[in-house]
Amino acid sequence: MVKHLLQLFRWKNLLIAGGTIFLSKYAIFEPAIKKLFPSSHSTLNLYETSLLAISVVLIAAAGYIINDVNDIKVDEINKPDKVIIGKYISPKVAEFLYIGLNVLGVLIATYVGEAAGNYRLVLLHITI
Repeated sequence: MVKHLLQLFRWKNLLIAGGTIFLSKYAIFEPAIKKLFPSSHSTLNLYETSLLAISVVLIAAAGYIINDVNDIKVDEINKPDKVIIGKYISPKVAEFLYIGLNVLGVLIATYVGEAAGNYRLVLLHITI
């Protein structure tokens, strides 16, 4: 079951997404902010950045799930050996996971937005 969930979530892609957030923050944004605005400081600390990355990963995982739910019939024809929903995980469980991961991701983004004093983070999560 865990193997199939990891395949459904496309864990390698999620790892890349989470890593990209940290890489962007510490290799691009932090140095640029320090150089352009020397008296300024970062808006998110490591804890908040980690939560932001988790939020993005949860919402991305939910996106992969709903994509597979919507493509069950097409995937059964085009790649029957890679079908997970309907074979190992029921469509109802997949939809529950989709909703749960999205809600959790937005709640975490709301917390990070509150902690950073910037609710645009939440709007960004909801609109994308």
